[in-house]
This record gives sequence, structure tokens and C-alpha cells, in this order.
Amino acid sequence: MIKQIREDNIQPILMALHSIMWSFSIVSLFFLSWQSILLFLLIAYFISIIGQFVGMHRYFSHKSFRTNKFWHYFILFCSTIVTVGSPISWVAVHLKHHRFSDTEKDSHSPEHKGYFKVFFGYFYDIYDLELKYAVRLMRDKDHVFVAKHYFKLHLAYVVLLLAINPILVFPLYFYPTVLSLVMAGAINVFNHWNGTLNDSKLLAWITGGEGWHKYHHDNPSKWKLLYPDLCGFLINLIRIRKS
Repeated sequence: MIKQIREDNIQPILMALHSIMWSFSIVSLFFLSWQSILLFLLIAYFISIIGQFVGMHRYFSHKSFRTNKFWHYFILFCSTIVTVGSPISWVAVHLKHHRFSDTEKDSHSPEHKGYFKVFFGYFYDIYDLELKYAVRLMRDKDHVFVAKHYFKLHLAYVVLLLAINPILVFPLYFYPTVLSLVMAGAINVFNHWNGTLNDSKLLAWITGGEGWHKYHHDNPSKWKLLYPDLCGFLINLIRIRKS
């Protein structure tokens, strides 16, 4: 199973996809109205927050909360379309990061890999994918399906959006990915500045609470961080309370 998923090397294709998304997103600023851009960015922001930070980070990586099947699959959907790798690959990189934070073995340590490269190189050649850190997800048939058919799912999704209305690729595909890359890059760089974990209230406001990075490393299984924490607010709406 590990070999089968590893053979679907996502890095070169992700680089090409992200280049296209960046290009089209920048070009869109010149032909869309500012009202449309603001609306699209708002939609994209919530997709990015739910997909990467609520989903990939707090739900799939750290199992910090439980939810029902509807929200489980909605989170999985958002996590897939933000185009930062399948949940299996994202979780593998992230849990390795926790294991070796700010050391040479940390896949996205700015101190050891370079600040510029970590900010803009999200999920490219700096990532040594060790799937042993995501064994739990690799036992899940839904996650294995997404990992094995990652780009087929993206192609089907884009074709569907284009068939409905081509403009939808911006708020529902391009913009969420670009925002996810920027926010993740900012956290990986600024919350690990000079090789030291820190918290940033400004980044917490921007990233839905993920700027409380040192607090998270000290309490990785907590679904709610410090204030502000938009991710925690959203999780509280959908989580299953312990009886």
C-alpha cells in the first residue's frame, strides 16, 4: 500500500498546478470587479481554513475532535481541493514536523531549509515524504482512494466547475489553493523564526487561529487554541460532544 501511494509522485504536478493557479489568480485581478474578488476571496478563505487547518491539521493529523459523517466527508472534500497534497501526504509531513521540529530532519524548518524556500516551496523538493507517519490514515479506505486518485479527482472537479460556470474555478479552486499556500508558508516561516517556536496573534487573526503555533506544539491534541481562533469556533459547531 505504501509503495502504491508513493508511486503517485505529486510534487512535479503540484508545482505545475500551483504555477497555473498563481498566474490565473493574479491575472483575474485585472478583469474581475473588486466586489467579485472580495466575495471570491471570502469563499476561498473559508474553504482553505476548513480544508487545511480544521481538516488536515486538527482533524486528520491530531484527531482533536470527532464529527458526524456529513462533516467528515465535507472536510475531506475541502482538504482535497485545496491542492496541497492528499491528507495522507500532508499528515505524514506534518507529524514528522512535530517529531523533529526545528531540526535538520524537520521537512519545513526555515532555519535549515531556507526561509524563502520554505515559504514558497510548500510540498516541493524540501519534503521528504515518510508515509510511516500517516499509517493511521493509510488504513482508511477513503484516504487511500483520495491519495491514489488525487489528480483524477481534481480533473473531474475542475471539469464540473467549468461545465457549471467557468468563473467558479476562481473562488472554488484557484483562490483556496493560493490562500492555503500563503498561510501555511507564513506559519512555517514566522512561527519558526530563527529556529524557535513562537506564537503570533497577528497570524492567528489571519490564519483562523493557527498563529498560536507554540501553544499548539505544546498541546497538539487540543481542538481549541487561544483567542482569536476561527478554526476552534467552527470546530465547536460541528464536533460531537463527549457524553
